[in-house]
Amino acid sequence: MLVALSLILISCPVLAQTWTALANHTGRICQGPPILFSDGTVGVLGTGTAGNNAWDKLTPDIHGNYVSGTWTPMANMDSTREDFSSQLLKDGRLYIAGGEYGTGGATATIYNPLTNTWTSTNPPGFAGAIADANSEILSDGTVLQAAVDDNGGRGCRIYNPVTNSFGPTILALKSEWEASYSKLPDGSILMVDFDAYTSERYIPSLGAWVADSNVPVYLYDAAGETGGSYLLPNGKLFCIGASGHTAIYTPSGNNTPGTWVAGPDLPDNTGQKDAGGVMMATGKILLAASPLSVGEYAGPTYFYEYNYQTNSYTRVSAPGGGTSLSSGCYHTYFLALPNGSVMFGNYQVSDLYYIYTPSGSPLAAGKPAVTNTVQNSCGNYTLTGTLFGGISEGAGYGDDAQSFSNYPIVKLISGSNVYYARTFNWSTRGVQEGTKSCTTQFTLPANLPPATYSMVVSVNGISSDTTLLTTTSCATCYAPPNVTASGISATSATLSWGAVTDAAYYYIYYKKSTDTSWTVGPNNLTTTSVVLSGLTAGTAYMADVWVKCNSGSYLSTRVTFSTASGGALNPNTYYKIVNRASGKVLDVKGSSTNNSANIIQYDYLAGASQQWRVADPSSSGYFNIINHNSSKEVDDPSASLVNGTDMIQYAPNGGTNHQWQIVDLGTGYYKILNRASGLALDDSASSTINGTNIIQYTYGGGNNQQWQFIDLGISAPVPPSGVKPPLGDNNIFTSVKIAPNPATRNTTVIITAKKNTPVLIQVVNAGRRVLLSRRQDITTGINSIALDVSDFASGIYFVVIRTAEKTVTEKLVIQR
Repeated sequence: MLVALSLILISCPVLAQTWTALANHTGRICQGPPILFSDGTVGVLGTGTAGNNAWDKLTPDIHGNYVSGTWTPMANMDSTREDFSSQLLKDGRLYIAGGEYGTGGATATIYNPLTNTWTSTNPPGFAGAIADANSEILSDGTVLQAAVDDNGGRGCRIYNPVTNSFGPTILALKSEWEASYSKLPDGSILMVDFDAYTSERYIPSLGAWVADSNVPVYLYDAAGETGGSYLLPNGKLFCIGASGHTAIYTPSGNNTPGTWVAGPDLPDNTGQKDAGGVMMATGKILLAASPLSVGEYAGPTYFYEYNYQTNSYTRVSAPGGGTSLSSGCYHTYFLALPNGSVMFGNYQVSDLYYIYTPSGSPLAAGKPAVTNTVQNSCGNYTLTGTLFGGISEGAGYGDDAQSFSNYPIVKLISGSNVYYARTFNWSTRGVQEGTKSCTTQFTLPANLPPATYSMVVSVNGISSDTTLLTTTSCATCYAPPNVTASGISATSATLSWGAVTDAAYYYIYYKKSTDTSWTVGPNNLTTTSVVLSGLTAGTAYMADVWVKCNSGSYLSTRVTFSTASGGALNPNTYYKIVNRASGKVLDVKGSSTNNSANIIQYDYLAGASQQWRVADPSSSGYFNIINHNSSKEVDDPSASLVNGTDMIQYAPNGGTNHQWQIVDLGTGYYKILNRASGLALDDSASSTINGTNIIQYTYGGGNNQQWQFIDLGISAPVPPSGVKPPLGDNNIFTSVKIAPNPATRNTTVIITAKKNTPVLIQVVNAGRRVLLSRRQDITTGINSIALDVSDFASGIYFVVIRTAEKTVTEKLVIQR
C-alpha cells in the first residue's frame, strides 16, 4: 500500500566547519571501510607490497580522543581484496568475504585481534565468486552472505562462526546485485531488488526470502547502482537512491509486508551512486552525494545531514573545510565512533582520515542501560542491560562495504583518562530491541591501574549512564598503586601505598622540588607505609615509591606534597598562601594590577597573581605581603577597624594598614594580623567557593584564619645514582604555539618537547575559572593536541600547559 506524503524541504546555508583531520597519516591509501573493533580501536585496509592486504589499527589517545590517536600495523590479510563484505562477529573477531577486485573474491577469512592472525574459513561453497556482494549479520550472530556469481545473483548462504561453515544455498526471489541489505527491528533483512521497483525480506524463522511491497520510486540509476539504507530512530527505514530519489519503509513488525512512501529527493540534483552515510548519535543521517549530471563515479561530492523529524536536508562542509570534495561520492566511507563522532575515509584517494563532530546531543531513545555487573574472574566481567544492539546499525554504504557498529563498547573513565575494555560474546546483534535483556562479557585492558572507574557502555556513539566499577590488578608485578602523602607536618610526612603482589621489597627516593639531587630514603621495606622525617617546613617535595619484584623488575610511582610552613619566612622567594579551611590560595581578582582590586581565594593555577613574597624593610616584625603579578601589597582599606571588611591590593605607601604580623602557630600554619586594625586575615564563613573575597575579622583560632606558606621554587631534578626517575628540565619545551588563534570551534596546541613527559592542559577564562582540562602524554618532538572550544563564547582566554617542572601560559582569542 502506498501512502501519500507531503514534503517540505528546507534550504539552509552551509554549517560551520565540524571536521578535524587526524594528527597522523596511515601512510597507506584507504582501500576499505573503517572497522570498529570491540576494544575501541579502528582497523583500516590499505595497499601493501602485495596489493590491498595491509591493515593498520588506530588506537585513541589516553583521553579517548581519536584525532590524536596512534596508528600501528596489523598482520597482512591472507589475500588481497577491494569492495568486499565485512562483519564484526559476536566474539569480537572480524569476518571478511569476497571482493570485486583482488585474489580473495571467492573466499572468506577471519581476523582474530587477540592473536593478530588471519585464518581462512572453510570454503563458502558458492557456484561462483562472492565478489562485491552484500552481507548482513543476523540477530543470532550468524552472517547472511550473498554471492554475485551464484544463481544469477540470487544465491546466498548463512555462515556460522561457531562451526566455521557455510550452510546450503538460499535463493532470493530476484537478483541481489548492487542491492543494499537492511536489518529491521523484527530481525528480518530487507532489500530493494536489483534494478527493480520490487522489494523482499529474508525471514530468519522461515529461512527464506518472501515478497514485500513495491517501492514508489526508482532508486537505481542507469548503471544499476544505488545508495545505502538506514534504520531511523522512529523505526522506519530510509533508503537513498543513485537516481536522486529516496524511499521510506515502515515495517509491519511481522512476516506480512510493510509499507513504502516516497522520501524527499536529494538536494542540489544529486544522487548516491555507491556512497557512504551514517546515522549519528544525534539521530540524523550524515551522507555523501554527487551531481546526477556528472559521470557515474565522478566528483564533486557534497555532504548533507538528513533530519528525519523535519524530513529535510542541511548542507554541511566537506572534510578539509571546503564546500565539496573533488572525488566522486563512491569514495566515501563512514564509521560511528564510541565518543559520538564519525570517522571518514576517502577511499582510493587519501591516507588521511577525518573526524566529524555533529552538533546537538545524543539521542535519548538510543541510550543503552546497564542493569547488572558481575565479575567472572580477575579482569573478566559480564554486563546485563538493554539496547546493547543499538537503535540502528550505524554506518551504511550498500553492497560494496559494511562497517556497522551496533555492539557494546565499554569505556572506563578516571578523571580525564579513558580506557577501553574489550567486549565479546554479545547476546544479540538485533536493533531497536527496547527493554529486552541482553548481555556482554568484557575484559579489562592490559596494565589498567587498579582504581574505581566511571563505566559507560556506548553503542553507535550513544553512551549509557555512568556506573562505578572498582578494579584490582591481575598482574603480579606493577607500579605501587594508590600512593598518597598524609599526616603532613612542617618536618614530616607519611607515605602509604597499595601492596604489589610480587613485591620482594620497597624503597623510597625523595627530594625538594628545587634540589638537583635525590635523597635515598628508607629501603628494604616490607610494609606499605613509611614516615619521612627531617623535612624542611613550607617546602614542595616529590617522592618515588619503588618496588623490586621477585621477577627482577623495578617499578615506581611518584607523589608530590608540600610540608606545612613553620619558622621564619624567606623574603627572597615567592610563596603560595593556602587557607587551611578551604585549601584555596590567596589571589587577586581577575589577575588585576589595579589599585583597590579585591583579594580573593581561588584554586591554585600557578598564575603570578597567586604568588606572594614577604618583606620587612624596617625590621619591625611586621611584613608587607607583595603580589608577584602587580607588585602591590595586601591592604586593609582606609585602615578600617570593622569586622568583615574586604581586603584589597594597593601600591606601597608605608602605611600600617599594609603591614601584617605573621605569627607561627607551631602547626605549620600562621595567623596573619593587620598592624592597623589588629584583625586577622580570614576566609569568610570557611567558604570553599572560588572567588570568595578575603576579609579581616577578630581572631578566633578557626581554620579559616590559618594560612600555610608554601615555597614556589623552580625545580631541576636529577636522579640519584642507580635509579632513573623522570628527569626535570626547566626548558622542557622548545616552543609552544596555538593555531588557529583566533579560533572559532577548534584549535590545536602545538608543543615541541625535548623529552617524553605528561602535561596538564587547561583553558581558563579571565577570571581564572577552569573551563576545560585534559591530561596528555607528549613525546620528544612535535605534539599536536586538538581542543574543542565550540561551547566557549567569544572573548579572551588563557591556555595553561603544565608539567611537574614548568608552566607555560598562552593567550587564546575565540571569535564567532
